[in-house]
Amino acid sequence: MTGFVTDVVQFQHYQTYLKDRGLDDITIERLDLRMVGASALHEINISQAGLVGGILWTLRYLDGRPTGEYGARCFYSNEVIAGKAPAKFVTPKGQSGMLYYSPLANWSNIPKRSRIILCESYLKADIAALCGYYAIGMSGVWGWSKGQKVLSTRFAELPWKALELEPVISFDSNVCEEREDLMMAAQYLTTQLEIKHGVTPSLLPLPKPAEDYKSNDWGLDDYYASHGIQATQDYLSSVPQHIITTRNTHLNALNEEVVYVREVAKVVELETGVQMSPGIFKEATYVNRVRWDEEGVPRKIAKEWMEWTERNDVSEIVYHPGDARVKIPDWFNAWDGMGVDPIEGDVTLFLDWLNDAFVGDVEKHFFLNWWSYQLQNPGAKMSTALVMVGPSGTGKGWVSEIMSHIFGGRNVAKVDLSVFEERFNGDYAQRQLVTVEEASQLNTAASSKVYNKVKDLITNPEIRMEAKGMDAKMVRNVGNLFLSANKLGIFKIDEYDRRLAILEMTGNHASVGEYWTARFDWIQDQGAAAIYHYLLNYDCSNFSPKADAPMTQAKQDMVDMTADPIDSWCRGLISNPEQLLSDSSLKDIDGRLFTPTELAYIFNDGRTPLSELTGNSGKVRAMATALREHKVPMANSGKRLKCDDYQATSYFCLTGDPSTPRGGSWKREIDSRQFFKLVKESEGKNPQSKY
Repeated sequence: MTGFVTDVVQFQHYQTYLKDRGLDDITIERLDLRMVGASALHEINISQAGLVGGILWTLRYLDGRPTGEYGARCFYSNEVIAGKAPAKFVTPKGQSGMLYYSPLANWSNIPKRSRIILCESYLKADIAALCGYYAIGMSGVWGWSKGQKVLSTRFAELPWKALELEPVISFDSNVCEEREDLMMAAQYLTTQLEIKHGVTPSLLPLPKPAEDYKSNDWGLDDYYASHGIQATQDYLSSVPQHIITTRNTHLNALNEEVVYVREVAKVVELETGVQMSPGIFKEATYVNRVRWDEEGVPRKIAKEWMEWTERNDVSEIVYHPGDARVKIPDWFNAWDGMGVDPIEGDVTLFLDWLNDAFVGDVEKHFFLNWWSYQLQNPGAKMSTALVMVGPSGTGKGWVSEIMSHIFGGRNVAKVDLSVFEERFNGDYAQRQLVTVEEASQLNTAASSKVYNKVKDLITNPEIRMEAKGMDAKMVRNVGNLFLSANKLGIFKIDEYDRRLAILEMTGNHASVGEYWTARFDWIQDQGAAAIYHYLLNYDCSNFSPKADAPMTQAKQDMVDMTADPIDSWCRGLISNPEQLLSDSSLKDIDGRLFTPTELAYIFNDGRTPLSELTGNSGKVRAMATALREHKVPMANSGKRLKCDDYQATSYFCLTGDPSTPRGGSWKREIDSRQFFKLVKESEGKNPQSKY
């Protein structure tokens, strides 16, 4: 760190400040206190108006190792900045709820029933430690909090109950009188330590200074400097006062932990999402939450909370990624964040794989955009599903592992395609990501049924969620579908499909064990967090989550592979009808108007007589359906035509204008065809038969 004080006067001023409060040169060295200028404080994100420098404390774990956090006693160019006194003890921006365990005490060997002094600054904790006590410093009276009055997790480092430790709060002398906010901080701290660690702090009111003292109140460091070590030890060993925590203090504290959901008639923990009946909440899980009223009568807080009109109370449980945990009085949000925090880092292993993973740039860029958009916009609904296809060892499972880490296991449903055949969908209906690994081809009937449900999951803004033992309800659909397969042919799709983005893998790294071992190990370490950071900062501004999936070569291959033969034949009929008819084993097919029966006859190369291809046969119905699906135009606007050798029926027009007959009339054009006249004659059929 740069910025150590070089100005002798300034350095001496900081040293004098410490010595006036009882710290000699040896103690300053033991504490590793550093006198720094404003530039050094700026480096660790302490930037106050008028700041000229300060004394820097290093926060440590109980074993003495630095945590990487700091706190500073700041000094300013003026005693008043922007109309008010600037903050004295300051921690870096973004660092909150961090505790200072004074290194003057031996935290590795705490005797049973030791008194732990809780001070409102690091310097005051060092003074208490100089007097022989274990002392914890906080950056202000709310410095025990991570924000929103939530207890710092660092309190859990001490074995409070196991060693029967006695926490005692020592705030400045104005805590009991003119500063109600200071007493409130002590009350909330007491409540949180009772709730989280089962210990009840007490308060040591600091005696007021003499009338001739320079101010009306003082702190422990001032008291020590004025009275010496013996008087300070006597004060710290005196009998503390009980901190009266009001009923509302306890009930408000419980509001920070739980919410009642009317939809399910359950109490839900905000941190864990665990649900419990009101009875279990009052008589089991939270039965030990007790307060004593003014008359010393114990009161069960959970019971009082259930009867309290201001308790957290919402209508339903929702799953809204990116939204707040609770919205009173509407909902409790079951989504509680992503699996990892993004950390900027080296993503070379990911980019090297990415640059060699796909067969083309279209596939690579769609992959990056599809993942980046939903990570940058939690809860965004993609109108496409991502399908990665390639042999084993190409990275499909690795991508699934990466995203499971990033999203977090609670936000990911790993399922088989078979679950989409089932009635209940509670396992995946409210998840950010639904993954299907090693998807295999289904039979035709199952494929159609499954893909219809898959399309609902991909496209609908809401879906009907039906879990076992619960009433079905409509919920916001935020699930995005990611499938991987070794081969094409998962679903039967056509060229009009807009939902499946099928990306083919190169297979260049298939079965290279060392290559994948390094990458999976990296993901378990910092890799997932680094990739998350990379994708959060990837420019996907030109990507639309509602756009159609690209028609990649792999998708076209899948269309061809899974298409029904009649369906494929009709597609060819649209693109080049004359070529398709001339390629038939049947010769001399003439005309441009055909009934579905006639086209079914041509498709089957005449192996099935016209007499068997009646209008009710499966082949004819399939042909008529395929012709309509592919929008083959119909003659005479689809109106039936009556000719001499046929009953009134519909004709499809393969070329030319379907609204205008050739030769002056539809009858003349149809009767002029020679091929089917010869077919009928060869079969010896009645000219009035319906073909």
